[in-house]
Amino acid sequence: MQLVEQDALLALHLAFPFAPAKAHQLFMQRELLDKAIAPILEESLLEKTRKAAAELGIDIVDYLDPTYPEGLKKLPDPPLVLYRKGLPTKGPTAAIVGTRACSIYGQSIAKHMASTCAEQGIAVVSGLARGIDTAAHVGALETGTTVAVIGSGLAHIYPKENTHLARQISEKGALYSEYPIWTPPDRFQFPRRNRLIAAMSDGSLLIEAPIKSGAMGTLEWAAKLGKLCFALPGRADAETFRGNHFLIKEGKAKLVENGAEMVSLLRPDLLQRTEKKDLKANLSAAEHQLLLQFPNSEISFDELAALSRLPIPALNALLVGLSIKKIIREYPGKLFKKVV
Repeated sequence: MQLVEQDALLALHLAFPFAPAKAHQLFMQRELLDKAIAPILEESLLEKTRKAAAELGIDIVDYLDPTYPEGLKKLPDPPLVLYRKGLPTKGPTAAIVGTRACSIYGQSIAKHMASTCAEQGIAVVSGLARGIDTAAHVGALETGTTVAVIGSGLAHIYPKENTHLARQISEKGALYSEYPIWTPPDRFQFPRRNRLIAAMSDGSLLIEAPIKSGAMGTLEWAAKLGKLCFALPGRADAETFRGNHFLIKEGKAKLVENGAEMVSLLRPDLLQRTEKKDLKANLSAAEHQLLLQFPNSEISFDELAALSRLPIPALNALLVGLSIKKIIREYPGKLFKKVV
């Protein structure tokens, strides 16, 4: 049977969904192609897959498609076919990843970093996992767009509690998977997914992760592909930041402390430089005076009350105002920190 190239690519992908390198090799050896895809044709899997994709609003993006992400072609085993729900990914991209078992601080900073990147027109790429990935997607959706690369088929969103988030992502960005539509999640698929996250991104940021983690695997792939690598510093006694500190100490990742710094390193041409004095221009005299009491590190409510000698209701009102203006950020335990 003579197949068009798109059908041959999809058939090979369905025959070897977990062996893209082998599928590529067979695609180049046409004398072996017919035998390799015969079972797929006999079971009408091509037609069934295309029908399911159409019903679910999923685009089948093969290796020859002009919207196939160019970065993936630099992998030693790029997928022959991708499944996409949403818009083609265009423009600059940044991966923001980390552990599922993250701290509240990690979630907060991931959301902030993603929001800053997205606001500057950089699509945030992550893996839809619990913890840091979820925070990154949520932060990016507040100001721009985001891309989720998942480790299962697009008809099996995992984790299930992120089904609504996945729908939001598909409406403002895109969901991608290299696995056939009905593929359930499986442990070995997620580390493989991480290579796609790294390859689709101009640079990768590690928010929080132990040394042995999938997020570290993403940064390893980014380094192999010659991409920029960034890492956030964390608590010295926290196991979940060991990976960050390892990368920074070994010179494998640039230390960044905020989203604007990452944007300036990743895409300085995109950074909308806003001077700190402009952000503070609308502060009242009382807000400005309170801000002078802030150290560079976190400070507790009680410490601020002692330093400022303000009545509690007045102090609360000023802190709320500074938080709304995004001059300070509140953390659990009534801790506050300047962000500009």
